[in-house]
Amino acid sequence: MAMGLTSKKASARSVAVERKNLITVCRFSVKTLLEKYTAEPIDDSSEEFVNFAAILEHILSHRFKGSGSWFSSDGQRSFWEYIRLACSKVHNNCIASIENIENISTSRAKGRAWIRVALMEKRLSEYVSTALRDTRTTRRFYDEGAIMLREEATVLTGMLIGLSAIDF
Repeated sequence: MAMGLTSKKASARSVAVERKNLITVCRFSVKTLLEKYTAEPIDDSSEEFVNFAAILEHILSHRFKGSGSWFSSDGQRSFWEYIRLACSKVHNNCIASIENIENISTSRAKGRAWIRVALMEKRLSEYVSTALRDTRTTRRFYDEGAIMLREEATVLTGMLIGLSAIDF
């Protein structure tokens, strides 16, 4: 029995370190985007943008129920299902627009498109904080220890506010 408890503690510690690392990398990525924007415009091909989008996708997929690894393409659920439900009540949201894009069919691609559209709308932080307020839906989609279920999610929304200063 003691072994099982020790194993659980080690696992919880590992998840906590993972959360801390993801938030730290995201903070650095946001800072880099803001610094780059002061020098030149940012577009989809910008290395800083690509890195940020990948990190945010990883955060939104952290301990997501029903998903394998964050980079798999086996058709399992992605964070898009969560965003689609949790943000459906956001006034003038882009959810229907993303759903209706003809050449984007996978859930993962829709999630990636949503990140880009939300950044262009300067509403990424608003969408994420609205989703987090829907605690029932959030708990339904994320496993224990997920960033989206912890205080780090509030830190994340605070970081994302700064991105409203950038024209994507």
